[in-house]
Amino acid sequence: MITSGLVERGTDSRDRRVAVVALGDAGRGQLAAWNDAHHRRITAALEALAPTERSSIDHALPALAQLAEQLAVVAHRG
Repeated sequence: MITSGLVERGTDSRDRRVAVVALGDAGRGQLAAWNDAHHRRITAALEALAPTERSSIDHALPALAQLAEQLAVVAHRG
């Protein structure tokens, strides 16, 4: 992944034993492409639904976001 430019590897300035890995230019490009493709799939799927179904999903989103946050808290606790 380093040679393909997806990620870049460096060291922490405070502790040279620590490896720091970050997205490279190719990695940022790939991530943007994946996000764009995901957005297109979600948009197409939502457009195929009836307006009342889209409205139901829209109203459920706040509760689903809270559920995701709670799941993250539980996972973090181990």
